[in-house]
Order: sequence, then structure tokens, then C-alpha cells
Amino acid sequence: MSNYSNKGFQPGIYYTWDDDGQTITVTFSLPAGKTKRDLKVDFTSTTLKASIQGQNRSVVEGTLYERVKKDDCTWYLDNTLAHLSLEKGSNHKWPILIKGSRTSSQDTLDGQSEYFIGQGYEGELFPRDLSKALEHYQNSAQKGCLLAQSKLSSIYLGKNMGFTTIVSPDKQKAIFYLKMASEQWDDPTSQNMLGDIYYEESLDKDVAEAEKWYLLAANKNNKDAMYSLGQIVWDKKQHSEALNWWEKSSELNHPMATLRMGQIYLHGDNVTQNPSSAQKYFQKAVKIDPSLADKVPPNSAIQKIEDDMNARTSKNNSESEKSKMIKAKRPNKLEQKPKNAIWGIVLLVGIVGSFVLHRMLRPVS
Repeated sequence: MSNYSNKGFQPGIYYTWDDDGQTITVTFSLPAGKTKRDLKVDFTSTTLKASIQGQNRSVVEGTLYERVKKDDCTWYLDNTLAHLSLEKGSNHKWPILIKGSRTSSQDTLDGQSEYFIGQGYEGELFPRDLSKALEHYQNSAQKGCLLAQSKLSSIYLGKNMGFTTIVSPDKQKAIFYLKMASEQWDDPTSQNMLGDIYYEESLDKDVAEAEKWYLLAANKNNKDAMYSLGQIVWDKKQHSEALNWWEKSSELNHPMATLRMGQIYLHGDNVTQNPSSAQKYFQKAVKIDPSLADKVPPNSAIQKIEDDMNARTSKNNSESEKSKMIKAKRPNKLEQKPKNAIWGIVLLVGIVGSFVLHRMLRPVS
């Protein structure tokens, strides 16, 4: 299996930003061991700089796309997550956060802005040019933009039909970007997708590797990963663990996990058979995904299973009661043994006594 090179990857601290129309919010995580006193944030009406003591480059720095209201700009730290709020001077959306050339100075653009420009070249802002869009997505991914990393993995898996005209599916490139997203963002969706890639039927199928990625995602409450992980451990005969993952996935409204729990309780597969519980799971599964209705047994079939189960239980109880009654009427052999021994002694004494009496009464010759 060949590895796709990560040449050009830029290490550092990555941030995301969002524009709700009135406020720009910039978010990033502090490295382990860093505190509020290590973070320095400078606002002006036209520039932004955020840096962390000990880092060789700023987290974000440059001229803002438009002027902001300096006196209304604030920042705070929530545990290790920094939030910077910039109040805009106008209500229209910003296409980029930091100004930079769209053609010659890509490194002056932050990753998320570069991603938005890539979207623009899909026809949203500029004349449609998928080659340029792909280039911007690749630059954005290398700058740590999760959206771009996810987009590229989808493109290279052949799931983005627009790009199939210029890009051939390439599983190794998809794996590269998904691992980048996992390593930089600990992203459960990317981890689940990696599990799917390694678990799918192919020459490269690797169940152990799939289980590793599914477990990472499942521990972050990814319901799809929980369902798939349950299937892997069920096949390994680890039924209790599988049931645990499927139950958790069902609680998060995963339709197939919910359907599976119904099937298990209906037939008593490594659990106590319970058609009533099964029916509740079936009803929930269909409510989540109506297309599953044809996979759910009809109510009459479920009722018949419950009736048969109740009839067996009633028969077993009846036979148990009958056995108890017969046992109660039958003499207890242990109690009879002492009585028999006493009668045996009495009989022996009688025989001996008769013999002695007979000798005493016999005439002497």
C-alpha cells in the first residue's frame, strides 16, 4: 500500500472563524501547558494579531478584510479554547478574514478564507473553475482547515460528482486528508470515515485498523462508528460489548442500531427474549427512518412469538408444579430408613426370642 506524501504540511496552531452577519468569531485551542497569561491578542480597527508565548509564529496576524469596531472587540478563554469576537462595521458577509492575494500570495490567506475562495471557484462567487477550486482546497487543507480536509477526502473518494471530471478516485489521498483531520482536529467524522475505508470489502480490508478508528470516533459519541464497532466485536463473539455499543448508538437515534436491538430482543440472541422490548425498538427504528418499515416483522408475527413464549412458560410452570405434587406424595426414603431399621431389629429380637424359648421348653432326653 503506497503512502501519499504530506510534503508541504505546515505545523502550528490552527484556527477557525465564522461570520454571523454582525460578528466575526475566531476560535483556536491553546497547546498543553499554556494559560491565559501566555496568550496575547491585539485589535485595531483594521488589523488582528493573536500570538502565544513560545510559538515561532502568530496564530493569526494581518490586515482584516474590512474595518471593525475596535472598542467592541473582545476575547476570552474557555478552558483551553480561545474565542475572539470582532464587531463588524457592516452586515454583509466576509469572504476572507485576512486580506491577501488570491493568486500569488496564498500563504497570506488563512486556511478557512482559502476554503471559501475554493467554494467561490465552484461557481458561487467566480466563473466556475474546478482546477482552481481544487488548488485552493489543497492550500486550505495544508493550513489546517477541517472543512477543506473533509472536502478533499470526499473528492478523492469519488463522492463529489462535480470533480470526477478532473480527479480520479484515489483512496490513499483520501486517507491522507482524513488522517490529517484526525491528527489536527481529533475529528470523529473523519475517524469514522477511516474506519469505513478499512472495513469495506476490498483487497485492502483491515478489520483491526478499522476497529481502531471506529473506537476513536465512538468514544466521541459518533453513532455511526458505534454501530459499525458493534458489528466488529459481535463477529468476534464479544456479544456484551456489541450490545453496549448498539444500545448507545440507538440512544443517539441510529436507525440500523435500533433495528438490530429489536431483532436481538425478538429472538433472544444472547439476551433474555423479550418481544415487547423488541417491538419498542422496531417502532423507534421506523420513526427514525420510515424506509425500514419493510424490515420490521408485522405485529401479528411478534404477537405470535410472544404467545408461544408465554405458552412454553406456562407449560413449564405447570410441569414444575405437577412434579412438586408428586414429590410431596412420595414417601421420603431418608425418613423411612430409620423406621425400617427399627422394625428389622424388632423382628430379629422376636426370632431370637422364639428360638431361645423353644430350646427351654424342649424335653431333656
